[in-house]
Amino acid sequence: MIDFPNRDPLSIALSLWNIGLVSETALMAWADARILDRVQPCPDLLELAASGAQLCLQRDSIESRPFPLTFVEEFALRSHLLDLSDARSTIHFIDWVSRNCGGEDLEHPVVLFVYELDHLYYELDDLPAAIELLRSELPLLLPSCEIVASAFLEQVPDLVLISPTGDANEGQSAPINEIDRHPIDLTPAAIRQLLNHIEIELLPLMLAGFERNPQAMLGGSLRELHNAIGYAVALELPHVEIQRYVNLFHTVALCHLRFGTGDAPFTANIDGNMLDFMPEAHSERMGVDTWADAIHACAIVGDRDGIRLLTTFDEDVFADSDGACSPFDLAYYRFWVDFSNGGQNTAKLLDLAIALAAQEDNLRGKFVNSIRLPELRLLEAIGRGDTRAFHERILNALAAHKQFWSQPSHVLQPSGWVAFPLLAACAIATCWQDFSIAKRTTKAIDVKSDYLPQFMINHRADLLTIVRCQTCNRSSDLTLQAERFWCAWCQNWATIQLDRVKDLEIDRMLTLPQLASQHSTQIPLQPLRIPTGWHVAYNNGLFEIDPLPELFADENPWWIFKEDMLQMYNERFNRLLDLGWYPEGDLVAGSYGLVVYEGDFRGRLLYEFRTRDRLELVAEIERLLSEICQEKL
Repeated sequence: MIDFPNRDPLSIALSLWNIGLVSETALMAWADARILDRVQPCPDLLELAASGAQLCLQRDSIESRPFPLTFVEEFALRSHLLDLSDARSTIHFIDWVSRNCGGEDLEHPVVLFVYELDHLYYELDDLPAAIELLRSELPLLLPSCEIVASAFLEQVPDLVLISPTGDANEGQSAPINEIDRHPIDLTPAAIRQLLNHIEIELLPLMLAGFERNPQAMLGGSLRELHNAIGYAVALELPHVEIQRYVNLFHTVALCHLRFGTGDAPFTANIDGNMLDFMPEAHSERMGVDTWADAIHACAIVGDRDGIRLLTTFDEDVFADSDGACSPFDLAYYRFWVDFSNGGQNTAKLLDLAIALAAQEDNLRGKFVNSIRLPELRLLEAIGRGDTRAFHERILNALAAHKQFWSQPSHVLQPSGWVAFPLLAACAIATCWQDFSIAKRTTKAIDVKSDYLPQFMINHRADLLTIVRCQTCNRSSDLTLQAERFWCAWCQNWATIQLDRVKDLEIDRMLTLPQLASQHSTQIPLQPLRIPTGWHVAYNNGLFEIDPLPELFADENPWWIFKEDMLQMYNERFNRLLDLGWYPEGDLVAGSYGLVVYEGDFRGRLLYEFRTRDRLELVAEIERLLSEICQEKL
């Protein structure tokens, strides 16, 4: 038994709280329980129960103080609480060891062990090997650790401890598939100020510079635009605002690389501004790292054409760039080229990349091993269709990402606040149907992390973007004029909103192209008895299905119950019949809206009918078609 001279239970409890193994709430509850057990509780207990440890120590209102624990003592306590079967707890424990083991006595067996652990984790950046070593060797040290831990815990038997991942030890351990973002030592107000600087001051200068000096400004803007994504995610801005920065970065990165290769002239829409570019081959910021950022952005937004373009670059572009191009960089590029063309040789190319990574210098080597290689390992698992390997590797990749970007020299770099390379891999795993991993499961990624915003992972490569007017919620009445949208329905300049809709395609077989469901063939069109003389402009929404929410539990009903369902015109009687569902996609409050106009929508409204009953609607449509032909309407 270890002796603690002059260390009363309250000092031990404060010490455990001080190193994060007891929460403030648990400590106050423990003080309350001890007060009830005593006739005359000591003043420190009363003060602690009333105000909590942090406030008591700040005010210096208690005599008891936490005492410093030795590394071996704290190691024993953390080992006592560690669940080696929990990946998150294990990674957290290894990280704590690596940060705190310096300067300890090498003759102690615990210190010898943790130095070997630190060597694998920090110096070699080999987290899987560190985990394997911990799980095999720590059980041999646990008996001695339990002796040390018991000497503390027997003094405070009713104190509820916290596991190394922040969960009460009496409850379940944290889920294996969660990795939090490393702490960011900036307030939300400070992050907002940085984002405002980009949005208000830099972005207008960028847009002007793209026209005057695209060679310098396109590449020079990428870092700030990448930072804007990190700021927006950290502030938890609405998804549409975050997506705007992602789209902006994606467009500028592609424009920069297209411009720098001296390809043919092109036009790009950058944040609503149509800009013409006359490319000039140059070497500024044309390295593999810039290329990688661009291809990651393409994968995240589902731009397969952009990826096809990027994987046709001549390797001389990178060799001639103003940044260094190592053998590993070229191996990384070749891996992506092979992967995007079906992934026939990804295993061999991964082995080559791993071998070349060992030749990188110390600083670059840490980045390559922590960021680049985990990304390639994920892509290799996707290429093989190995969902299990993908799940295992994404957790290790996130841990390596966190380890790298939480270093003091990197912690405030917003590019590490979001795991762009891993987001790209996750988007591919869930969206690219030519890979079997996406075919077998709709949820190929089963990990939650602040580094991986879920709405960006769940992006579908086959989504269509629908532009709507915010006032009337219509899309068919919008026209682009002088870089602004004019709404013919509202007769005003529109404030637009964007909807991303899955499982739709453009049906170009009609007189006017229309949106149609990719699955619409599974639901037959509603049969109608149509008299001679009627011309069907389009009918891609009136299906033989009732507007019942339970029929659409797993998908969006928008592709059927939309504003533009059926439109017919009778030239002889100068009548227009139009059918839609209003509000669009709302099966709870919405209804069919049927109208008849003289001429077109600018003419006189002759008839209007609303119902939620499909069969009643069919009867009414057939009645109107017949009566119009009889000149009754």
